[in-house]
Amino acid sequence: MLRLPDDGTGALPLLRHIILNDTKSSTYKLALLRTLCRIADGYLGIVRETQEEFVEIPHGLVALFWIRQFKPLLDAKYPQSPINVCYLGLEFAKGSLALLTVSPLDLRVAGRLSQSQAAHLSSSLKAAAANITKMPVNFIRFPFGNQVLTVQRNSRMVPEPALTIDRDYLAGFGWMRIPRYLWTALVRFNSWIEPAVIAAYIHCYMSHRYMALGTPLLGLLGPEISSRNIRIADLGCPGQI
Repeated sequence: MLRLPDDGTGALPLLRHIILNDTKSSTYKLALLRTLCRIADGYLGIVRETQEEFVEIPHGLVALFWIRQFKPLLDAKYPQSPINVCYLGLEFAKGSLALLTVSPLDLRVAGRLSQSQAAHLSSSLKAAAANITKMPVNFIRFPFGNQVLTVQRNSRMVPEPALTIDRDYLAGFGWMRIPRYLWTALVRFNSWIEPAVIAAYIHCYMSHRYMALGTPLLGLLGPEISSRNIRIADLGCPGQI
């Protein structure tokens, strides 16, 4: 992905800017990019296409994959900031994330939950959706300063806990708007973009020196990539993970 020529839309140079050059005080920008890669890889049918220049994704789905991505790391006590210990010190974990005991594999569209776990998920999605809007959505910007992504909320109401995770429930948290050319690139070049995002995530994590890091982190980043080999050398980290 780092060497692919521009496809004429400007999406790949923008992604390279965000992944490699953009200032990062945490892993949140890269985590959001990977979340969008996961959705682009398997949930095209849930995307709403209402305008020529943008596509819209249920913000609850973004929050769901955000939780699915971070929960294994927090359960394994991999800190996400210098002040983070397990679930403490993270704004997106201020809900009931610590009480959500279902497998990350069950955090998916059409997944079914018990009544108590549905309540914990609703609280967790609310906190994650708010933090995503406040942090990475706000700070992922074009080189000239404007936001790349935006989130639209119909109201301040949070949907009631649902026993089945479906599109209507996830859309109750709002809609994330993504430039169409960027979304097309995420769909078309996903197999190159996501490994680059993961490699940059690991490099960013190591550079912040939150803790010593080795190969176990790769498996914890998600079951979908546990068998992949990610080259770190291109990002300034010797070796292969």
